[in-house]
Amino acid sequence: SRPSAWEADALPTELFPLVVLNRSSLYINSFFWYTRIMAGRGSYRNRKKRNLSRMYWLVALVLVLVTFKWGFAFLIEVIGKTGGDGTQTNQTGDMVAPQTPVISALPEATNSATLRVEGYTESEVRVEYFVNGRRVITEESDASGFYKANLNLEEGDNLIKVRAKDEADNESTSKPINVIYDFKSPVVEVDSPTEGQEFFGQQVQTVSVNGTVSEVSADLRINNTYIRLDREGLFRHQVKLNEGENEIKLVATDLAGNVTEKVVKVSYVR
Repeated sequence: SRPSAWEADALPTELFPLVVLNRSSLYINSFFWYTRIMAGRGSYRNRKKRNLSRMYWLVALVLVLVTFKWGFAFLIEVIGKTGGDGTQTNQTGDMVAPQTPVISALPEATNSATLRVEGYTESEVRVEYFVNGRRVITEESDASGFYKANLNLEEGDNLIKVRAKDEADNESTSKPINVIYDFKSPVVEVDSPTEGQEFFGQQVQTVSVNGTVSEVSADLRINNTYIRLDREGLFRHQVKLNEGENEIKLVATDLAGNVTEKVVKVSYVR
């Protein structure tokens, strides 16, 4: 039988090349299978990494969909119930502020001392109303998140805010809205023509009505025609007179809805 490789030293010299060749074949064979095994391990690692990457993307997608559909608070609640030692206690607590209150449109100014404020926020949370930084009323939103209250205003500017606060004292505040409480009517002064003034001849059939209004933001109408006021509240308007007595009617309405009417009577004779 053929001698083993480790007995080569005891062989005759003429058989030594056969032993060397046998050893070389053994080494080459071993190296071949070693490289095959390592390549297989590398391929397995790559597949494992790809599978993990796909799993991470899938988990991220599920989290995004849950957050979009039920909200971040629901996601925190689910994580709290499923994490840790398997108990149903929410370890993180409620850290999400209520929906920011949205106030329905309010007038720029009003002549009423009471203003109705309403809007929407999160359902069944505490709603606090502020006027010029002072909390005046505390109520609760209904099941749909709707809230409403009547606030007493101060003369002049009233900065109104609404704050929503949940049971965990998380809070959110609306944008402030300024409402002017003005109960005084604008003052209208007519410089010309004067009350009872008479005009004679065709050359003076058209007269200039001049004067001032105390509030430059007021809406002025002369005989139902809109008249623009300048920066100082001055106005000027041409009125064509009819034969006999003429009434020139001025109506000024400010932003709060206060109205002042003034009538000037003049006569015209051709």
